[in-house]
Amino acid sequence: MSSNENVGSGCAWGRAAGRTGRKPLPLRPSARVVLGAAALLLANWSYAAELFLPVEPAGAEDRAAAPAANVGSAERRTSAVGGAWERRVRVARNELARVRDEVEDSGEGRLRLNVNADVDLDMVVERTASTPWGYSLSGRIEGRSVGFVTLVVHPQAVSASIWTPDVSYEVVPLGGGVHAVRDVTNAPPVDCAGVVQPEHPELGISDVSDDASGAQGTADDVTAVDLLVVWTPWIEEYHRGEALTKLYVDWIVSITNHTFERSGAFVSVNLVGAERVDYEEGENISTDINRLVDPADGHMDSVHILRDTLGADLVHLLARSNGGIAQGAFSINAITHEIGHNMGLVHDRYVDGSHGYEYGFAGDGRVCEVTVMAYTNRCEASGKAPLFVPLFSSPWRYGPTGTPLGVSRFSRQRALVDGPTDAVLALNRNRHRVANYRQSRSGTD
Repeated sequence: MSSNENVGSGCAWGRAAGRTGRKPLPLRPSARVVLGAAALLLANWSYAAELFLPVEPAGAEDRAAAPAANVGSAERRTSAVGGAWERRVRVARNELARVRDEVEDSGEGRLRLNVNADVDLDMVVERTASTPWGYSLSGRIEGRSVGFVTLVVHPQAVSASIWTPDVSYEVVPLGGGVHAVRDVTNAPPVDCAGVVQPEHPELGISDVSDDASGAQGTADDVTAVDLLVVWTPWIEEYHRGEALTKLYVDWIVSITNHTFERSGAFVSVNLVGAERVDYEEGENISTDINRLVDPADGHMDSVHILRDTLGADLVHLLARSNGGIAQGAFSINAITHEIGHNMGLVHDRYVDGSHGYEYGFAGDGRVCEVTVMAYTNRCEASGKAPLFVPLFSSPWRYGPTGTPLGVSRFSRQRALVDGPTDAVLALNRNRHRVANYRQSRSGTD
């Protein structure tokens, strides 16, 4: 129920009660205090102004900065990204600042995500965190059994991802204070770029009978993995400059951290460096990966020096050939997927199955649920539409249909496709090794 519905129902109840002609019973002072406090709490809880504002009125400078199509006109058009539509908006930054203060003061806040005329979502903001160049807000969608939202706020612009089992949206900056709210429900997945550093045999696929040493922990025992992100000039041009490219980096790193947290993995990504590298993309993903890994081939050799200087455990390259600019419910997790590989995870058992439990989950139930590391091959083979769930596989996490998103390593099921699947356990087992690839030295500039 929206806040407007709450208010309307309250007014209707008051008018109906007034028509009885009876005088209200007097309240004791203590009862007045209790009811007053309850009314104040309800008012605060139901209040949430709309986050997205119309583009108009906009100044001439804003018109020049934003793409000409759809500014100040109809809010729907075909999106070049692959979704059904997009809407041009401005963002009520005062609402973001307000809810950030609420979360810091009371642990929870609310935002009204007025996506379009037909979709109005209430976000319960549960946490806020500082990022290298701004801050993030994350939480759930009220009234949905499963639904995740991540927003990253910079001085220049905002990016956001909104995921539900039914539909997914992204908010991306277009320049000049104008943003696009995009439907990315049907956006195609990004191809896996592969492991972006030499394999570490010590992370290899374990036997299902191992003791998973080091996999135990608590929410207070989170291991930070230092990450260096570099991007090509093409990526920076696509994102309209360095500032908005840094926003994109902040956004995908925040999504990765929120995915770890929601999945129950005791891992976080610490962005220690982010900058452009003078490199022109090769003909395919494999070429770029090989050039990135080789420290003395004349391509991106400076990245190795920077990595050692910053003490980065992992390196991620954003390039045209590896889907670095793609949007969509799958691709916003592309960096999460690749970091999963760097930490010893593999795809789902239908694609890569052998032994161990470090797999993504591709379900075979009524709905074909697919987690971060999994491909959609099993869904396609069974003739079912895939439902991407932005979580790592775990038998202790449940999807929108209420079924587990993994199989315990102690399960008696040993079939190749349906055997043990617990990426979270593998992440927790490998986290200390990965975090010790390099000694931490500094933070992001």
